[in-house]
Amino acid sequence: MYTSESLLDRNEFVRQILHPTTAGKRLANFLLDTFFSTLFTYLMIGAITLLFVAIGTEIDELLTHLEWALVLMSLLIRIGYYVLLEHFTGKTLGKMITQTRVVTEDGEKPTLLQIIGRNFARIIPFEPFSFIAETPIGWHDSLSGTIVINDNEFYRLEKKENQTLYGDNE
Repeated sequence: MYTSESLLDRNEFVRQILHPTTAGKRLANFLLDTFFSTLFTYLMIGAITLLFVAIGTEIDELLTHLEWALVLMSLLIRIGYYVLLEHFTGKTLGKMITQTRVVTEDGEKPTLLQIIGRNFARIIPFEPFSFIAETPIGWHDSLSGTIVINDNEFYRLEKKENQTLYGDNE
């Protein structure tokens, strides 16, 4: 039987064993995700441009009238890249490659609101420099109550939790 004290102990246990991934993996995530989100942005804007050209719009006219719309669309595609992937999988393509994931500070799956807040915080000027510290936790992590950890740590946590919940003491 679980009491409120045992649940509090579990949360304290989680906080003690969760460690952020390395600064090198965070840098790799940043570079890979910048590449992939830029690729998706160019592909989407290219597809929309081709659509307008197919219906008879001149490219010069299109760029003149839609300049700000393209900038806004670029921003929305980049945010959408992070929000959709992190919400549904806990990972972006960069995190899949580096075998890391986003979790809450308690080791749980972040809520959609946390993911949205995390990604709007990326717009803060100089936010990428917030990683220049002893612990590689950026402003978009600390403001949203999330942390990026290695997959093996997440799976170890999940296994330990299942052992506790189901009574396996192996």
